[in-house]
Amino acid sequence: MVTAAGDQPYYALYGPPIASNVLHVAVLAMILAGEAAVAALASAGVYRMLRSRLAAPEVFADATRPAVAACAVGMLVWFGLFVVIGEGYFMLWQSQAGAGPIAGATRYGTVCGFFMLFLLLAPDTDP
Repeated sequence: MVTAAGDQPYYALYGPPIASNVLHVAVLAMILAGEAAVAALASAGVYRMLRSRLAAPEVFADATRPAVAACAVGMLVWFGLFVVIGEGYFMLWQSQAGAGPIAGATRYGTVCGFFMLFLLLAPDTDP
């Protein structure tokens, strides 16, 4: 409904709406693939960090890489796709159907950003 511009009470889209079911499926598949990548990378990061929790700081810092990558992909999916493209191009903010995804995307993208910052601000491990 949102990408087809079925409920746009205030402003028109910047370009043509997506009316093709094939494109809707492609966009949904892209979103789901990004979220699956976040889940896989985050799971790998958690597993590696748990395994190296008693190891040297350098080893633990190396184990955080998949989790940092998960946060970066999450920010691309939730901020990039939903906030930048969804809000900017499809005007999600002006319909009730679009307000929910924007709130969730903002929440998840912000959590990813803060968690990535927390992981990257580890103490310096140089001697």
